[in-house]
Amino acid sequence: MQLIRGHLLAAGLAIFAATPTFAAELKILAGANMADILPTLAGEFEQTSGHKLSITYDPAGAVKNCIQNGEQVDVVIVVRPALDDLAKQGKIASATIVDVANSPMAVLVRSGAPQPNIGSTEDFTKALLAAKSIAYSNPAAGGASAVYLAGLIERLGLTDQLKAKTKLAPPPGGNIADLVAKGDAEIGITQLSEVIDHKGIDFVKPLPDELKPKLLFLVAAGVPADSQEKEAARALIKFLASPVAAPAIKAKGMDPA
Repeated sequence: MQLIRGHLLAAGLAIFAATPTFAAELKILAGANMADILPTLAGEFEQTSGHKLSITYDPAGAVKNCIQNGEQVDVVIVVRPALDDLAKQGKIASATIVDVANSPMAVLVRSGAPQPNIGSTEDFTKALLAAKSIAYSNPAAGGASAVYLAGLIERLGLTDQLKAKTKLAPPPGGNIADLVAKGDAEIGITQLSEVIDHKGIDFVKPLPDELKPKLLFLVAAGVPADSQEKEAARALIKFLASPVAAPAIKAKGMDPA
């Protein structure tokens, strides 16, 4: 069975592996929520395509700022709203944008600790108020999940009540998982893909449907208008959105788009 799977993978990758006339060096700027996923996929793409990838990770807000400020890269991989804004500004070629994955939110508790009931908006509100401490990424860093959570807490009317017991961690989400695992925060909230492999934490069931962001954590990839390696960049995006990449995406806590 393993041999068969290996042949199937090789056959699938071959679709994207037409021998290039030259080996491009692609510069990738990606959101922090892709940091655990891209290394595996990058290795497979490099091996089969002959191209080389140089990847930098930043929170979504920082990725957007870099492109707006003229940083030259060949592929941008970030949450769809940020990419769409860049396309409207002419920074990303809109025709190249392809959805890659959905990144669900996760509520964390220390391994073995009682899990709060978060099945409804009312339950979620009660759980936050009852917790001795909560942690999420600092919105000032520009991470999509942190900005969303700060806004959600404000909409729920909890900003003042939670302020004293909120720990704002620097991104990525692994810092939140560390706080929870050590017992420094009773509840942590971040994107599942950023913490799925961390030890010492348990995942509570997903946020209530009415609190889940609709498109905010849809991750997409696009080619900047000034990329010098557009053909190789499009090949990479095609690979990331293909069924060949889906198992690695699922293994790291995301859903293929």
